[in-house]
Amino acid sequence: MGETVSVRPVYRRRTPHSRLEAHMTIATFMIIQLLVVSILISIGYWVIRRYRQARADREDLMGLYDRIFQNSYNSMMLVRPTDGRIVDANDAAARYYGYPAEKLRQMSVIELNTMPSDRHIALMQEMGRAERQTYDFEQRRADGRVESVEATISPVHYRGEDLLFAVLRDLSDQHERE
Repeated sequence: MGETVSVRPVYRRRTPHSRLEAHMTIATFMIIQLLVVSILISIGYWVIRRYRQARADREDLMGLYDRIFQNSYNSMMLVRPTDGRIVDANDAAARYYGYPAEKLRQMSVIELNTMPSDRHIALMQEMGRAERQTYDFEQRRADGRVESVEATISPVHYRGEDLLFAVLRDLSDQHERE
């Protein structure tokens, strides 16, 4: 019983090789971190470039639409199908109807059409569900004359809103010939 056992802590001696391994592991980790951050930054720049290009392309298309719409010899309108409000009308439509373009944009197609308003609104809502339809209407001009118009109507989504795109053609000459 009287024996004492002496316990001495065992210290692991670090060799230069193990220190080198530790430094290499830390360096490797830092290099990997740097690569990951570089890749993420590159992806971020790529996404930003693509977004800017897509936005520029969209603005070009909107500009093209505006030029085609405004410079066309055909009367064109964008109409809200829920209430018939004229959201936009080109200069050709303003000349045809005899109203200044700004006045026309404050009007409803119900004011121009000779059809009863409730029937016209129901028809516009039906137009919003169809792909493309052509209709004949009797339209009232600013001077009070009523003339026949052929309207080719297509539903469109424009600037966040579901609208009807109408291309109008005067049929009064055709009716006179018949």
